[in-house]
This record gives sequence, C-alpha cells and structure tokens, in this order.
Amino acid sequence: MKHINQTLSDLFKAYGIDEKVEKCRVVEKWPDVVGNNIGKISEARRIEGKTLIVKVKRSVWKTELMMQKPQIIEKINQLFGKNIIQDIRFI
Repeated sequence: MKHINQTLSDLFKAYGIDEKVEKCRVVEKWPDVVGNNIGKISEARRIEGKTLIVKVKRSVWKTELMMQKPQIIEKINQLFGKNIIQDIRFI
C-alpha cells in the first residue's frame, strides 16, 4: 500500500502540478538566490517556459544583472537540483 505522500506526489506529477509548484518556489526564493541588496531592487514575477521574468527598479541595475545572469541561472539550478531555468528576462 502506498503512503499518502507518495500518492499525492504521483498525482502531482501526472497533472504537472509539481512543476508549477517548483516554479512558484523559484520566484519565492529570488531574494535568497541574489542576496538582500539585489533582492531590494528587483522582484521575480513569474516563469514563462524556462525563462524567469524579473522586474528591476532601475535600468542601471538591469545592465548589472545582465552581466551576472549566467551565475544567477547556475545558482538557481543548483538550488533546485535540476535545469529549471534556462534564461532570465529583466524588465
């Protein structure tokens, strides 16, 4: 007999809910990934496909974050143990 957690996990996977929950967690963890200072000037909004959409308060910060994009993507994917994000779009 399956444990209820396993049954729910299987059900979530079957309906793609686990992926949606994981994407919500990426958005929620944004300040932890980038740190307090960058977390104050930016906000992860949503994920479209494998692209994280991040609102940035000032264009000068967009430029700085664009240069850090590969490191941020790597950090997110390491945190979640899989290739959940392939790109970040700063708006």
